[in-house]
Amino acid sequence: MTASILSSLGAGFSNQALGSQAVFRAVLQALAHPGRSVAVLHDAQTPAVGQRASAAVLLALLDSDCRLWLSPRLAASDAGPWLRFHTGCTLVSEPGLAGFAWVAQGDALPALRSLAQGSDSDPDRSATCVVDVALAGAGAVAVPADAGTLTAPADAGASRVPVGAGASRAPAGAGALQAPAGAGAWLLTGPGIRGQATLPPCGLAHDFVPQWQANHAAFPCGVDLLLGGAAHIVGLPRTTRIVRTPHDTTEEI
Repeated sequence: MTASILSSLGAGFSNQALGSQAVFRAVLQALAHPGRSVAVLHDAQTPAVGQRASAAVLLALLDSDCRLWLSPRLAASDAGPWLRFHTGCTLVSEPGLAGFAWVAQGDALPALRSLAQGSDSDPDRSATCVVDVALAGAGAVAVPADAGTLTAPADAGASRVPVGAGASRAPAGAGALQAPAGAGAWLLTGPGIRGQATLPPCGLAHDFVPQWQANHAAFPCGVDLLLGGAAHIVGLPRTTRIVRTPHDTTEEI
């Protein structure tokens, strides 16, 4: 990595320990409550390409023992050097070799079966895939099995970091998920969800749902996903079941 590249890279967390802990708590909240939009507050100077919340998540999770695959748009940007410099991770050219994958919005998501699946004895050796999506609108929705609609609080699971210059602030309710008018949605059930939750397709390919159903059926093997926006993330652990609503006609964008 040349001096000119190093000089152009943005800073990481101003306090590495506190910043990483805050983002890690947001990740735990997102995976513990699938489908819920969780704020990611941080003060890192993230790369220009890629969603800010996704970059902060990888900054917190990666270390020198981790292998990372980047989708084409990210691989052609300063995202790789930024993460290599701040975390010591190793970049790999094939998604199946990575413990973590980051997919930019507009890039194709690798087939889930092509990512590291783990094994029955070592399910933790599977891949975690961070996928950039557009998150906008009001809060994610959970529907109890025996009641009406329940809306998650706008600040549910939000991580707190010390307030400082350049901190990424998530306004109440901003960056959460909302399906466009008339669009279909996915129904989520499983651990961490009271009854069922709804999730808009977020621009993922139409064949994502059958891929995810196969991923879920492979439990305890299989990959975990984090959907990342500008300031929020949504967790999809392998334990979550996804089915389409009757009106879901979303195509890949």
